Amino acid sequence: MQLLATDLCLWSEATLHTHTHTHTDSGTYGNSIRYARGDVTKPETIEPFIAECDVLFHVAAKVSYGDHNDAQYYRVNVDGTENMLRLALKYGVQRVIVVSSAGIWAPTGDVAVSEETPLAEQQATRYTHSKYLAHLKTQEFIRQGAPVTTVLPVGVFGVDSPLFSPLLRLLRMFRMALVPDSPARISLISVAECAAGIVRAYEQGRQGECYILSGQALTLDDIVARCRPTGLWFGTVRLPLPLFRLLIRGLDMLGRLIGHVFYYNSEMLAYCTGSMVADGSKAKRELGFAQNNFEEQFAEMVSRSK
Repeated sequence: MQLLATDLCLWSEATLHTHTHTHTDSGTYGNSIRYARGDVTKPETIEPFIAECDVLFHVAAKVSYGDHNDAQYYRVNVDGTENMLRLALKYGVQRVIVVSSAGIWAPTGDVAVSEETPLAEQQATRYTHSKYLAHLKTQEFIRQGAPVTTVLPVGVFGVDSPLFSPLLRLLRMFRMALVPDSPARISLISVAECAAGIVRAYEQGRQGECYILSGQALTLDDIVARCRPTGLWFGTVRLPLPLFRLLIRGLDMLGRLIGHVFYYNSEMLAYCTGSMVADGSKAKRELGFAQNNFEEQFAEMVSRSK
């Protein structure tokens, strides 16, 4: 069985992973993997691979906050998803696993969302707005008969995570954390748990269904406290939210002038202070997905990040 996975690399260019898949009684996979370069926004570069595959994992996405290139979010996340699903229908791919984001429900206002929660068109960031539009496209293809199962992870942490790696670099450089005074919480899972949930959705998920992969919800203070690796001291400055927003607006203006995206930007602030709390009980019930060893995995991410 041929499996194909798209994984974003170098902006819109997707690395295509194709391998022959054999499932054994022990639950392990025997496989041979080959890599190819394609672009989800240029379907002709990927069509030969989809024509050969039995199962498509569409993971490729532009994941960032505050980028000045608006169009890139929509070309990759919306048009790229449509391209992959159109080709999957054309070649009769047996299963398609689309990896979206639970952020399409953000901001939640600290109310845990589920797969049944109505979506709102108003989104906090261009990333989540583009994923929201891609989700609507996916639902259209499901109605056309595409054999899609959708996975929606909450905030994902790990080495090189766009959420945490820049923060850890700033902490090491300036030994100071600026935190807005906000009660907002964010649900988090590790990248390893996210990958396991995607595989479980393939193995046990129902076609046409959506599954939120959720984990422990932390406040911003909780997150910063867990970013203290052994031997590294840094102070914390907590600013009132209105003052923090004023500071961020200044950084946004400076960033546009010099062509730089600061980690502290309006979209990152909107995501972090709007709350993203999600109910993962459906994935637990139907997929057997559960978060394990959160503290150990978060600590490992901190210790390995440079």
